[in-house]
Amino acid sequence: MSTCMIFLLWLVSIPLAIHAGPQPVGYLLNCGGGEEVAEGPLKYVPDDDFISTGNKTTLSRTDILPRLRTLRYFPNSNARKFCYSFNVVKEGKYLVKTIYFYGGFDGGKEPPVFDQIIDGAKWGIVNTTEDYANGGTSFYEAIVVARNKILSVCLARNQHTAAGSSPFISSLEVYLIDDSVYNSTNFNENLLVTIARSRFGTDGDAISFPDDEFNRYWEPFKDNNPFVSSQSNVSTSTFWNIPPTEAFKSALTTSRGKNLTINWPPFPLPSGRYYIALYFQDNRTPSPYSWRVFDVYVNGAKFFQNINVTESGQSVVGTEWPLSGQTEIALVPANNKTVGPLINAGEILLMLPSGGKTITRDVVAIEQLRKALTNTPEDWTGDPCLPRENSWTGVTCSDTAPLRIHSLNLTGLGLSGSLPQSISKLTALKDLWLGDNNLSGQIPDLSSLKSLETLHLENNQFEGSVPSSLGELPNLREVYLQNNKLNGSIPDSLKNKAGVNVKPPPIVSFPVHSLPTTSFRCRAAASSADPRSWFNFSAASDAASIGIGSGSSDKVGSGIASSPSSNKNTKINAKEKWSRDRESYLTDDDDALPLPMTYPNSSPVSPEEIDKRLKCDPEIQDCKPMVYEWTGKCRSCQGTGLVSYYNKRGKETICKCIPCLGIGYVQKITARTDIGVMEDLDNGKPP
Repeated sequence: MSTCMIFLLWLVSIPLAIHAGPQPVGYLLNCGGGEEVAEGPLKYVPDDDFISTGNKTTLSRTDILPRLRTLRYFPNSNARKFCYSFNVVKEGKYLVKTIYFYGGFDGGKEPPVFDQIIDGAKWGIVNTTEDYANGGTSFYEAIVVARNKILSVCLARNQHTAAGSSPFISSLEVYLIDDSVYNSTNFNENLLVTIARSRFGTDGDAISFPDDEFNRYWEPFKDNNPFVSSQSNVSTSTFWNIPPTEAFKSALTTSRGKNLTINWPPFPLPSGRYYIALYFQDNRTPSPYSWRVFDVYVNGAKFFQNINVTESGQSVVGTEWPLSGQTEIALVPANNKTVGPLINAGEILLMLPSGGKTITRDVVAIEQLRKALTNTPEDWTGDPCLPRENSWTGVTCSDTAPLRIHSLNLTGLGLSGSLPQSISKLTALKDLWLGDNNLSGQIPDLSSLKSLETLHLENNQFEGSVPSSLGELPNLREVYLQNNKLNGSIPDSLKNKAGVNVKPPPIVSFPVHSLPTTSFRCRAAASSADPRSWFNFSAASDAASIGIGSGSSDKVGSGIASSPSSNKNTKINAKEKWSRDRESYLTDDDDALPLPMTYPNSSPVSPEEIDKRLKCDPEIQDCKPMVYEWTGKCRSCQGTGLVSYYNKRGKETICKCIPCLGIGYVQKITARTDIGVMEDLDNGKPP
């Protein structure tokens, strides 16, 4: 078994028979099944109530357990994750077990490889290829403390998932376990992943429920050391981890005066921090002399000194123990002891970072949004922000804790429903883009979204008036509301905001006296395939910069392709003195933006004619010169449409930028084909 497999996979043979006993506390799911199936006292129910996505299928096999004959798989290659959700006790400790049996359900020869996630933490990679080739079933087990009232277990594609294959799952178990179990672990920062759990000195069946009340599997382990059987039972209720009594029935041992050395687990471990628990019981008939004293070493380091083992049993635990490669456990007896050391059972679990969580307020708010909408993305389950590569579609979050939702972009996803008031609880939201859907109802009060910078609600079915509170948001610089059923006029408070586009009333644009700056990336619609047609400039989100009120579809901005921005806003310094005499109108002397156009005051030529001119070879053809138009931000008015200067008496005057027609932008036209930089056009006249 490879090291990569060991990190994530612990292969066992799932018991075919389970003795009678009470049902453990938790959830047992028959994934993809349509009815309840029983294995002894354990009853596995269909998984439909715990997940809303994926497809079901049934394997044509009769030689496997009933709950392995069905499975659920997830063919949507665009979704970032697929999650089961369980109602749990917040801060409760849970054992989560996932079981996989491929069975060739998709017609392939090898199982798909994919990730599994628990809450917001990457649990590991599911790779059952080797086990399936050997005819076995694979399972993974983790211990985690629930951070909220919902515990999510998710599957997700990764770079190893072959095209056309789908993550799948056969069975899923979630058990509530006692607080004492593995309680020396800091579960606020870690979760535990089971690597090995064995009972020593036997080659019999694995122990599971009801011998282990949490249905943990204890695999048999035997090597070349002598083994013995216990002569008395152990009451394990007082042990922290509550191991099953059956785990003490046999042991590995050695002769008097000798060290007992075992190599366990029987495979190399990846470098990491591990939780180690070892269990001992003197196997002899109870008497005043029934004890054994020895030291315990792990890879040559002293793990525990002078452990005194009696017929009542004993355990020792080490947390955050560094391991790598092969693991050697050595038991060194004290001098002059009449019996050698022994060991009955052991557990090794890998410690993984829990990964944090999205702040609860944001989770509750976006869950309420999800319930208010229909046709939300398939991966809108589990933690919205974590793992980062598996965040919800359209959701972007902060880079550092506490994790907050910063951007919500659901443009054109075919959503319907209404926008709930709970959206206002996403107080760290900077960009809210819900345009091109079928949302209805009124626009809620968004006055609490003090960080909001851009709002896109265009092309929906919103009704009522435009909330006046939008104009009170200090950072808001773009508002798009056109093509809704809104009524009334634009609130006065919004007239100091740029980029406002409301219909009805008619499309309008406003000059702004003090305007934050932002960044746009604009594209010339007539030559979008030409890489030269992209031009970066720093611009205020003015009506002129995005084509509002211009009445032209051929100006810069008709093909706007901006995305939510997290740039901090800065305001123009109204006290700064601007020079006007012969100063360049354009702030950016970068490579010019080529827009294939005709001469001024004429109609644009057809795309075919533009393409023909671009391809014309002047050496063999009579080529017409190309005419280009550039649009840039005016230096003197910084793209605001206004300029501030002081007269001789020191009085500030604010007026429109005449060269820029009061819109803050100037267009330059030339017939030359060798223009290199913008400054070639400055202070000149069109040819």
